[in-house]
Amino acid sequence: MTILAPHSDRAVQEYRHRSGARDTYWINELVKYVRSQGLYDNFRLYPFMPRTNADSGSTAYGLGGLTANEMTLVNGPTWGSSGISFASASSQYGSISDPISSGKITVFHRATLAELSNFYAVFSQWEPSSNERSFMYYKSTVADEMFTIISEDGEAFGRYSGGDQSAGIDISHVVQYGSDGDISYYLNKSLQSMSLQAGSAQTSRYDSATDFLLNALQSSGTPTSFADQTAHALAFLTGTLTTEQRETITDLINEL
Repeated sequence: MTILAPHSDRAVQEYRHRSGARDTYWINELVKYVRSQGLYDNFRLYPFMPRTNADSGSTAYGLGGLTANEMTLVNGPTWGSSGISFASASSQYGSISDPISSGKITVFHRATLAELSNFYAVFSQWEPSSNERSFMYYKSTVADEMFTIISEDGEAFGRYSGGDQSAGIDISHVVQYGSDGDISYYLNKSLQSMSLQAGSAQTSRYDSATDFLLNALQSSGTPTSFADQTAHALAFLTGTLTTEQRETITDLINEL
């Protein structure tokens, strides 16, 4: 059975036909809200739950005006009842060809992370070998602690530590990388305490030409530092958000 919201947004209807998604009710509610706030052209959503995307194959489809680029799934991550499962042992990751420019960005990543003690990348647009660093969110080697990192020129960086890994919990990790170098990190709507741990405070976010990677970072052109996680949804939103907008979008992503 196909589940559509009454008066589905035209972009949602197009997405449904392109991806094969059968349940687009909450996608439609999210798109309606983003449009009502004048944010649609700054937005891109990749749903991963059953019936909200292709549910098979090597392409995870997206919708939104920020980019038309789809996500390519590499080395066979598994579509399943809780989303797309990535295994570090199989070097599995998702790749989106450079979907964003410079400026402030909020990344909404709803996922269940495995409890690993080693370093791994949750998501990144980060290539250190060619000074194409922009931002990265990753697990440190410290138990339960997360790192966020930002670069203003592709080379220098500020690395912030703190916050909760929330291993084994289906939760939205919401990370804001500001055009003024500010970094904020939320679990759902709860602000996490972060502090500058290495490098220096950055004044902006670099417009890297490297691909955005889910579940890896790039080093000398080769993805590495893979995680074990099940991804439920990913979204980008550029520009400044109010607290109400960020929290409402988080709530809607958690309904997908």
